[in-house]
Amino acid sequence: MSLSKQKSVDETDFDESSLKFLGKGTYGTVYRVAVEPGKSAVCVKYLKPSNDSDFESLFVKECAILKKLQHLNIIQYHHKIRIPEKRRYGIVTEYCERGTLQNVIMSSSISYTIWMVVDWSEGLFRALKYLQENHTILHRDIKPSNIFMTHTFIPKIGDFGSTKLYEKTTMNSRHTGTDLYMAPETYIEDKNSPKSDVYSLFLCIWEMIERRIVFLPKGATINTFNVQKLFNTMEKTRIVPIEKPECPTKLQEMIISGCSFEYKMRPSIAQIIDGFVQLKKEEDIKRFESQRPREDPKQMEIVRPMEFDGSIVKRKNSDDIFGWDTLQKLVVLCFFFVGITLYQVNAACPAVPTWVTYGPNSATNNGACSQYLTCYSDSNGVDGCYCADTLGNCGPRAAKGIEICAGTSSSCYKTCGKCTVP
Repeated sequence: MSLSKQKSVDETDFDESSLKFLGKGTYGTVYRVAVEPGKSAVCVKYLKPSNDSDFESLFVKECAILKKLQHLNIIQYHHKIRIPEKRRYGIVTEYCERGTLQNVIMSSSISYTIWMVVDWSEGLFRALKYLQENHTILHRDIKPSNIFMTHTFIPKIGDFGSTKLYEKTTMNSRHTGTDLYMAPETYIEDKNSPKSDVYSLFLCIWEMIERRIVFLPKGATINTFNVQKLFNTMEKTRIVPIEKPECPTKLQEMIISGCSFEYKMRPSIAQIIDGFVQLKKEEDIKRFESQRPREDPKQMEIVRPMEFDGSIVKRKNSDDIFGWDTLQKLVVLCFFFVGITLYQVNAACPAVPTWVTYGPNSATNNGACSQYLTCYSDSNGVDGCYCADTLGNCGPRAAKGIEICAGTSSSCYKTCGKCTVP
């Protein structure tokens, strides 16, 4: 990668040949930057400078704020690009391989459980709490396309610095974002509060569960939907006409409460985070903790997370992919055929190990791994843990965590498992 140096390293620009177009929005164009092997990929958003005389000073101020943000669920800022004579201004951040949360929600090849929705939600609300309490920042444009997803399915809030900047330099700025996700007080009265972001994020959670665009009737598109009519109805009735998502009752109640028309009626972020922590302890949710998002390129239909009916887990749009009935049948068949094979060929390998993975916010992880803690076991007992991604790629062995190292039968992991025991 060839770099063109300006006044300082912090303002290093990129050659055009190193840029790969990702998308274009109201305020600028985003590119992925080609990097040298072994280095983390980054992306750059080149902004469209306004004619306001304060644009440059505001740009520098916003970048200074972004530089201070350090949180697992917030996009990491790298540096700014400021070349006044070329009117070239850019913000360089970490690159998230899976694109936006919107991409994940609308991808038929990706399936995830309701536990994963709760885990993502907790992390994102912790990020909002960090922004508001540590930096007094309101995002003001929370939506699925402004939340980004890493390769290991860690959601990160991003793209809020430029929105705040342009709200100060553009007329009628309250309607320059995506109106559909605006809180009623923002759209109707042009008011913002910490609970405006709460409202918008709960709409995103609704979409994670339903895997379709909120408020839109089935079959409708965002281009044909009358957003003005939606908010006119809200203003008259003082009610947000949101459908109850099909999910556990306590989660459903949290979403409806978080989307209250009156912002004072919405729970605080601290209450919301505690609610998600408690939800993770619920048996019907906790049972899916080990199930990571799955990718199947052959899957043609979008699959919703599990529906709950008492203790019975159901699937609406497909067979019970992660359900226990199907799993138990597969396990029985698996052991039956493995047993026959082992008997016939007298193989040394005992049984295909069982693998479970715990997310970065999981209590089971217990700080053992900053990404995902993957643990394996065979018929002789649990053997150990690795830091590994959701595709099973090996990482460094977990330095600490739950005390589960028991067996030593590892001679067959090269043929039966995903990682080799050191």
